[in-house]
Amino acid sequence: MWASSLAMNLLWNVKMQTHATQPSRRSGLSPSWSWTSVTGEIETKLRSQYKFDTNQLQTSSQDCEIVVSGVEYKVVEEKGGCVLDANLELSGFLYSFGILAQNIVQDDFQEDLQNPDLLQCLPILLRGSRMDGIVLRRWEGSENNVFRRVGYFWNDLAMDFFVPCSLRLEKHRIILV
Repeated sequence: MWASSLAMNLLWNVKMQTHATQPSRRSGLSPSWSWTSVTGEIETKLRSQYKFDTNQLQTSSQDCEIVVSGVEYKVVEEKGGCVLDANLELSGFLYSFGILAQNIVQDDFQEDLQNPDLLQCLPILLRGSRMDGIVLRRWEGSENNVFRRVGYFWNDLAMDFFVPCSLRLEKHRIILV
Protein backbone atom coordinates (compact mmCIF):
# COMPACT_ATOMS: atom_id res chain seq x y z
CA MET A 1 0.00 0.00 0.00
CA TRP A 2 1.32 3.40 -0.89
CA ALA A 3 1.22 6.12 1.74
CA SER A 4 -0.50 8.63 -0.55
CA SER A 5 -3.45 6.30 -1.17
CA LEU A 6 -3.49 4.41 2.13
CA ALA A 7 -7.06 5.38 3.04
CA MET A 8 -8.36 4.10 -0.31
CA ASN A 9 -6.36 0.91 0.01
CA LEU A 10 -8.26 0.02 3.19
CA LEU A 11 -11.27 -0.68 0.99
CA TRP A 12 -10.51 -4.30 0.14
CA ASN A 13 -12.68 -7.30 0.87
CA VAL A 14 -12.45 -11.06 0.92
CA LYS A 15 -13.87 -12.41 -2.33
CA MET A 16 -17.00 -14.46 -1.83
CA GLN A 17 -16.56 -17.84 -3.53
CA THR A 18 -18.92 -20.78 -3.43
CA HIS A 19 -16.26 -23.49 -3.94
CA ALA A 20 -13.43 -21.99 -1.93
CA THR A 21 -12.63 -22.66 1.69
CA GLN A 22 -13.77 -19.92 4.00
CA PRO A 23 -11.01 -17.44 4.67
CA SER A 24 -9.94 -16.87 8.24
CA ARG A 25 -7.79 -14.31 9.98
CA ARG A 26 -4.15 -15.28 10.24
CA SER A 27 -3.34 -15.15 13.92
CA GLY A 28 -0.66 -12.60 14.68
CA LEU A 29 0.87 -12.40 11.20
CA SER A 30 -0.30 -8.98 10.05
CA PRO A 31 -2.29 -5.99 11.26
CA SER A 32 -6.06 -6.37 10.81
CA TRP A 33 -6.27 -3.42 8.38
CA SER A 34 -3.97 -5.18 5.90
CA TRP A 35 -5.24 -7.71 3.35
CA THR A 36 -2.28 -9.90 4.36
CA SER A 37 -4.12 -10.60 7.63
CA VAL A 38 -6.57 -12.98 5.96
CA THR A 39 -6.36 -16.13 3.91
CA GLY A 40 -8.43 -16.25 0.78
CA GLU A 41 -8.70 -14.23 -2.39
CA ILE A 42 -8.93 -10.43 -2.01
CA GLU A 43 -10.73 -7.99 -4.30
CA THR A 44 -11.36 -4.28 -4.43
CA LYS A 45 -14.83 -3.44 -5.68
CA LEU A 46 -13.74 0.15 -6.18
CA ARG A 47 -11.53 -0.49 -9.19
CA SER A 48 -14.08 -2.60 -11.04
CA GLN A 49 -17.13 -0.47 -10.21
CA TYR A 50 -15.72 3.02 -10.43
CA LYS A 51 -13.03 2.57 -13.10
CA PHE A 52 -10.38 4.65 -11.40
CA ASP A 53 -6.91 3.93 -10.14
CA THR A 54 -6.87 4.04 -6.33
CA ASN A 55 -3.13 4.74 -6.39
CA GLN A 56 -3.71 8.05 -8.19
CA LEU A 57 -6.69 9.27 -6.14
CA GLN A 58 -5.33 11.47 -3.37
CA THR A 59 -8.19 13.10 -1.48
CA SER A 60 -11.03 13.86 -3.85
CA SER A 61 -12.25 14.08 -7.41
CA GLN A 62 -15.35 15.70 -8.89
CA ASP A 63 -17.79 13.09 -7.61
CA CYS A 64 -15.68 11.29 -5.02
CA GLU A 65 -14.61 12.31 -1.52
CA ILE A 66 -12.40 10.56 1.02
CA VAL A 67 -13.85 11.33 4.46
CA VAL A 68 -10.99 10.16 6.69
CA SER A 69 -7.97 12.35 7.30
CA GLY A 70 -4.60 12.47 9.00
CA VAL A 71 -3.68 8.88 8.11
CA GLU A 72 -0.37 7.95 9.76
CA TYR A 73 1.52 4.67 9.59
CA LYS A 74 3.24 3.69 12.88
CA VAL A 75 5.70 0.78 12.95
CA VAL A 76 5.15 -1.43 16.01
CA GLU A 77 7.63 -4.22 15.28
CA GLU A 78 10.52 -4.40 12.84
CA LYS A 79 13.15 -7.07 12.28
CA GLY A 80 16.03 -6.88 9.83
CA GLY A 81 14.52 -3.94 7.97
CA CYS A 82 11.17 -5.72 7.50
CA VAL A 83 8.04 -4.33 9.12
CA LEU A 84 6.35 -7.15 11.04
CA ASP A 85 3.53 -5.11 12.56
CA ALA A 86 2.20 -1.57 12.19
CA ASN A 87 -0.74 0.48 13.37
CA LEU A 88 -2.65 3.07 11.42
CA GLU A 89 -3.83 6.24 13.08
CA LEU A 90 -6.48 8.32 11.37
CA SER A 91 -9.38 10.67 11.99
CA GLY A 92 -12.90 9.77 10.91
CA PHE A 93 -16.57 9.56 11.79
CA LEU A 94 -17.68 6.45 13.69
CA TYR A 95 -21.25 5.20 13.37
CA SER A 96 -23.16 2.40 15.05
CA PHE A 97 -22.97 -0.84 13.09
CA GLY A 98 -26.73 -1.25 12.72
CA ILE A 99 -27.15 2.15 11.08
CA LEU A 100 -24.71 1.84 8.18
CA ALA A 101 -24.09 -1.86 7.58
CA GLN A 102 -26.50 -2.28 4.69
CA ASN A 103 -24.11 -4.58 2.78
CA ILE A 104 -21.16 -6.24 4.48
CA VAL A 105 -18.40 -8.71 3.68
CA GLN A 106 -16.69 -10.11 6.75
CA ASP A 107 -12.91 -10.49 6.77
CA ASP A 108 -13.26 -13.75 8.72
CA PHE A 109 -16.50 -15.64 8.10
CA GLN A 110 -16.09 -17.40 11.45
CA GLU A 111 -16.11 -14.15 13.41
CA ASP A 112 -19.37 -13.42 15.20
CA LEU A 113 -20.85 -10.07 14.18
CA GLN A 114 -24.09 -10.71 16.05
CA ASN A 115 -23.33 -8.24 18.86
CA PRO A 116 -23.63 -4.88 17.09
CA ASP A 117 -22.90 -2.97 20.31
CA LEU A 118 -19.21 -3.86 19.93
CA LEU A 119 -19.02 -2.84 16.27
CA GLN A 120 -18.57 0.51 14.54
CA CYS A 121 -18.62 1.56 10.90
CA LEU A 122 -15.94 3.92 9.61
CA PRO A 123 -16.94 5.54 6.28
CA ILE A 124 -13.92 6.13 4.06
CA LEU A 125 -15.26 7.05 0.63
CA LEU A 126 -18.36 8.89 -0.58
CA ARG A 127 -19.18 8.67 -4.27
CA GLY A 128 -22.53 10.08 -5.32
CA SER A 129 -25.08 8.40 -3.07
CA ARG A 130 -22.78 5.46 -2.29
CA MET A 131 -20.68 5.11 0.85
CA ASP A 132 -17.82 2.59 1.29
CA GLY A 133 -16.00 1.90 4.52
CA ILE A 134 -14.75 -0.65 7.01
CA VAL A 135 -16.36 -2.39 9.97
CA LEU A 136 -14.39 -2.14 13.21
CA ARG A 137 -14.48 -3.97 16.54
CA ARG A 138 -13.13 -2.28 19.64
CA TRP A 139 -9.83 -3.93 20.65
CA GLU A 140 -10.53 -5.72 23.93
CA GLY A 141 -8.63 -4.47 26.95
CA SER A 142 -7.39 -1.29 25.28
CA GLU A 143 -8.31 2.36 25.13
CA ASN A 144 -11.64 3.32 23.55
CA ASN A 145 -10.05 4.55 20.34
CA VAL A 146 -8.24 1.29 19.45
CA PHE A 147 -9.98 -0.97 16.92
CA ARG A 148 -9.34 -3.91 14.65
CA ARG A 149 -10.85 -4.31 11.22
CA VAL A 150 -13.46 -7.09 10.86
CA GLY A 151 -15.11 -6.30 7.53
CA TYR A 152 -16.00 -4.05 4.63
CA PHE A 153 -19.34 -2.30 4.11
CA TRP A 154 -21.09 -0.27 1.47
CA ASN A 155 -24.50 1.31 1.15
CA ASP A 156 -26.48 3.90 -0.74
CA LEU A 157 -27.15 6.20 2.21
CA ALA A 158 -24.35 8.72 1.73
CA MET A 159 -26.34 11.78 0.76
CA ASP A 160 -29.35 11.03 2.98
CA PHE A 161 -27.43 10.04 6.09
CA PHE A 162 -23.75 10.88 6.14
CA VAL A 163 -23.76 14.50 5.04
CA PRO A 164 -26.32 15.72 7.65
CA CYS A 165 -24.67 13.67 10.44
CA SER A 166 -21.13 14.76 9.58
CA LEU A 167 -22.16 18.37 10.10
CA ARG A 168 -23.15 17.55 13.72
CA LEU A 169 -20.41 15.10 14.67
CA GLU A 170 -16.72 15.48 15.44
CA LYS A 171 -14.13 13.21 13.91
CA HIS A 172 -12.58 10.64 16.24
CA ARG A 173 -8.87 9.84 16.33
CA ILE A 174 -8.75 6.09 15.70
CA ILE A 175 -5.94 3.55 15.97
CA LEU A 176 -6.25 0.42 13.79
CA VAL A 177 -4.25 -2.59 14.94
